[in-house]
Amino acid sequence: MFSDRIEYLTQRADHVASDPQKSAFAAHLTAERTRLDDLRRLSEQVIASNGGTAVGVELAYQAPNGTRYCAILEEPDSSGQGRIVYFDADALHRHQVHRSPAEALEQALTQGYVERANGTMDRLAATEAWRRGLAYSELVGRYASGEIDAQQFAAEVRKLG
Repeated sequence: MFSDRIEYLTQRADHVASDPQKSAFAAHLTAERTRLDDLRRLSEQVIASNGGTAVGVELAYQAPNGTRYCAILEEPDSSGQGRIVYFDADALHRHQVHRSPAEALEQALTQGYVERANGTMDRLAATEAWRRGLAYSELVGRYASGEIDAQQFAAEVRKLG
């Protein structure tokens, strides 16, 4: 992903550089190319320090409202695809599937997850906040499937505290 985009930005910047009226645009393209090249190098370093694979890498993003995390995993269906699992101190929140774990890592890096956070999921999974978050997610699933109604859902959520 990075290599293709870097090549495109290089070609595009070279194309517009000859037009003085597009110098600001050329500078923007060059800056974006530099940013992606830095992320490409970071991706290579992360994979090298993780035994040559993106699988199992955990990263952090410092959001304005707190730290967010992600983990790079393989899809459980043995397709070779990669999955980004997003989480915070409370629970898992969502996931995205990509063609490979390496591509999933690249996507996470472009989203700002650039700090290594190895062991975070294991540490958080042992907390009471995580247990409550997973219990809440389970209730949402039961409600969405029709297993429980809105009143039962609300009563169960109150029990979680």
